[in-house]
Amino acid sequence: MAKKIQPRKMPVQDRSKQTVEYILEASISILETDGMKGFNTNAIAKKAGVSIGSLYQYFPSKDAIMNELIQRYFKDQDEKIYQYILNLDPSYQIGDVIDTFIDRWYEILLSQPQVSRILLKQVDSPELRGKIDELDSKMLGFIYTTFGEKYSINLDKNQLHLTVEAMKGMNDYYFKHGHKTIQIDEVKVCAKKLVKSLL
Repeated sequence: MAKKIQPRKMPVQDRSKQTVEYILEASISILETDGMKGFNTNAIAKKAGVSIGSLYQYFPSKDAIMNELIQRYFKDQDEKIYQYILNLDPSYQIGDVIDTFIDRWYEILLSQPQVSRILLKQVDSPELRGKIDELDSKMLGFIYTTFGEKYSINLDKNQLHLTVEAMKGMNDYYFKHGHKTIQIDEVKVCAKKLVKSLL
């Protein structure tokens, strides 16, 4: 049986929107403290202070909640990076820009390390992967255009795409397997070298 990962309905009224926010905030809190073992609809409803019936009005399953959390996680990540790039000072040297950009990216990723590890492990449905790939594509286009305009750098789109995919692979490995044996500074050094190799 296919997992029910889409919300039942989208909240329209302010009160309904607030209920959904309570549910999602409670879900994040549970993931941070108890991990996946504590992640179930009854625990989420209790933590959110809503009835289980209210939760099911918006989410048919815990998988639907997880789906929404993952989409928000990647969208929020991208929006923070958008703002960072938009506010870059064009007088900075490109090497310094890359170093601070990578540091900022990992600062965002590591703001909730437990949640990041869990959410990255849950990206397994083709539908969800497609939505994340769409966000990634927009981000790549934004980086390509903005860096080109601010620093007159003619980046190769294919090389940029491959570099970002390689960085994502390092991140996935770090959060899923290597965070106990690999230091995050080692990941940052590799990421900076990868990006600088495009110049």
